[in-house]
Amino acid sequence: MIIDNLDFENKNSYMVISIKNKMDSTNAQEIGKIIEERISRFNGDIILNFENLEYMTSAGLQTILIIAKNRKSINKTLSIYKPQKAVDYVLQVSGFYSFLDKAESL
Repeated sequence: MIIDNLDFENKNSYMVISIKNKMDSTNAQEIGKIIEERISRFNGDIILNFENLEYMTSAGLQTILIIAKNRKSINKTLSIYKPQKAVDYVLQVSGFYSFLDKAESL
């Protein structure tokens, strides 16, 4: 079940969304839909906690891109926290760090 791979935590001015296991063509679209539903009325910054995300494909990148564009449209940010080495590499070579920051803490 997809919802088992997601955890949402509201902080003061931002929300932390933890994504676990993998983000690929089998689940990225549904993960994106669940996240968008949860954050649609949230007017703060978002940190995606990738500490336990082991694998991500281009489908996951597309989901992140959509979330980032939606945050930017309301002048808010999307940051990444502790991506594992393989996920960090995918984000780096895909150029995502040109518009995403790495959060230092949660």
